[in-house]
Order: sequence, then C-alpha cells, then structure tokens
Amino acid sequence: EVRGFSNTSLQYKAMDDKTIEPARAAMLTKGPGGGTRMFETAGLATTSLGGRAEKNRVFISLTDGALDDHVQTAQQLAKARQQGITTFGIFLGGGVDGGRMDELYGHGNWTTINDLKQMPIQVGSRIEKILKAIR
Repeated sequence: EVRGFSNTSLQYKAMDDKTIEPARAAMLTKGPGGGTRMFETAGLATTSLGGRAEKNRVFISLTDGALDDHVQTAQQLAKARQQGITTFGIFLGGGVDGGRMDELYGHGNWTTINDLKQMPIQVGSRIEKILKAIR
C-alpha cells in the first residue's frame, strides 16, 4: 500500500493492487501539499495492515519529522505496534530530533538519509535487522 500525507491523507496504491497507475505515481511528486499531518494516514494504514493475514507487517514512513500532529501520530503508531505491526521511519535530511523519532517509530526503529542513494543500504540493513528481531 502506498499512502501520502500532508494536510490531507492520500492513497496512491491499495494493498492488493499489482501495480501502481502512472498517473497516481506522478502524484507522489505533484500531489497536494502543505502542512504535515500523519495521524489519519497512520490510522488508515494500521487498519489496512491489521486486516492482513501475513505474519510480518511493516509500516514505513518517509518524513522530515516535523509533524503538525506529532502526539496523536505517536499514539496511533504505538497502537499499531501493540497490534504486531512494526513501524519504521526514514528521516530525510539533517537536523533529526532522535527523541521525537523514537516517540513515533519506537526506539531505534528509524534511520536518517541525506541522499536517496543511501536508501538501499541504510534502510535495507535496518529493516533486515528489525525483521530478524521479530521472527
């Protein structure tokens, strides 16, 4: 499932869709923006993941960490973890507040990248460690 969040919640690809439509994929860069509210999107993703039969369910978020609804989102992601959903955050850029990221995703369940070229190595290795820990 691919969702977006800004001042609204968007769904670009449903869980069972085999592919993502090009027009929807383009909206990832051209879609509406303004504000950063993740609570609703996190709740919708938690509901969707919670309905899946798969053992390993992972919520991954790309963020700059400056959420307008930080407290509510942290509470929602804590509920997701209580339901067996692993939460993981990818902080884009510098100046990360580690305490706030820990509040959102769980202690150490996040990483920072400054360049998209870093994503496969940094994110892949962290997710591998997380998945090994939950198996």
